[in-house]
Amino acid sequence: MITTINNNHRVFLVTGDFNGSYLCNIEQLEKCCAEITDKDSIKIQHKWNNRFVRCSKKSIVDMLKSLGLNANFQPLRSLKEINAANEAAAKATEYTF
Repeated sequence: MITTINNNHRVFLVTGDFNGSYLCNIEQLEKCCAEITDKDSIKIQHKWNNRFVRCSKKSIVDMLKSLGLNANFQPLRSLKEINAANEAAAKATEYTF
């Protein structure tokens, strides 16, 4: 899949199964998510202050709705909600040796 990046808009990094990844703008987000076969492995990050930061599902939906784009496509519905409680619980279960 070929994407064209417009630096005047937000840039997203969509990663999925087998380390498949796509760089795209928000207008191409649905097409990039459709290219990934395992919808449960999709992670969406956006570029902020010259680094990629993970997006919450709510922030992605808000950005899509504000531009009048489809905010209810299948991969986005299967995206797990990210919040501080989930991240704290995940860090608590990590073990260091």
